[in-house]
Amino acid sequence: MENTNSIIRASQDRLVNKRWGVFNHYLWNKREHPERTDLGSWSDTIDTFDTDRLAKTLHEIGAGYYFFTVIHATEYMATPNQTYERMCGVEPGVLCPKRDLVADLYNSLSKYDIDLYLYYNAYTPLFIYIPEELSLSFVSKHVRNTKGGGIMLNTPLEDYAKNWASVIEDTAVRYGDKICGWWIDSCYRAVGWTFDNVAYLHRAIKKGNPTAISGFNNGVFEDIKKWYPEEELTCGEFNDFGFVPESRYIDGAQSHMLIPLGSTWGEKGVQHDHAYFKEYLPKLEAVGCPITFDIYVGPDGSLDEEQLEVLRGL
Repeated sequence: MENTNSIIRASQDRLVNKRWGVFNHYLWNKREHPERTDLGSWSDTIDTFDTDRLAKTLHEIGAGYYFFTVIHATEYMATPNQTYERMCGVEPGVLCPKRDLVADLYNSLSKYDIDLYLYYNAYTPLFIYIPEELSLSFVSKHVRNTKGGGIMLNTPLEDYAKNWASVIEDTAVRYGDKICGWWIDSCYRAVGWTFDNVAYLHRAIKKGNPTAISGFNNGVFEDIKKWYPEEELTCGEFNDFGFVPESRYIDGAQSHMLIPLGSTWGEKGVQHDHAYFKEYLPKLEAVGCPITFDIYVGPDGSLDEEQLEVLRGL
């Protein structure tokens, strides 16, 4: 059944009318890239991100919206968050930057009417290697290393979900209606996530912006699926292009797909040429399904020229 909530419907319409956008995995920290001797501290690296140049480029190629990664795969977060810092027991500038990069992104993108969306990983603190020099009290309380190198919960997932929801709420409240929607990763049923646990994250998002739409990722499938009953957006993670949904809505959730333009996530290069997408996108538009292209981004916010040429004017 289609979502009859007029406020959420307006947010879904807004995304559909933007047609397509891009997604960046911004992961330029020493944990993710130990080979990059040119990288300074996390906070210093974020200071080099040129948001005005990025926004101008996205406008020139015709992107309607932009997804930015707040945290993924490591302990580093790309925006200030006092709740996270307090839980981790660190000062500003260590795990979170001193610069408010998300606010700067919004200010730059809004000049061109490009909407801003955020990506969060629901499970990041459980997947990271914790450096010995940091006293991460939150992570130490909730997880423990196993002999095989894996990580196990010390506390029930519900307790973890409540705590992580407070971190998300910090971000959501900080930016309010500047954020049009959220893509929350790693809410996998296979590792114990339930609808009740996801609900903590969903409510946290709504405290910042009740009109924001959000999707909670339960994995990669052959078609688009709605997982969490209250989500207003499908995550739609695919590894290649070609799928076309049968309708705009999946049980009330806005159909949407996120796919890497390169060979894998965050990489340069293209899987298909411009002509392919000129033929593919109208098929998606006919059913009302926006598509988000994951593309490369450098430490300073620079983009890959080959990818830009493929996307330009779609």
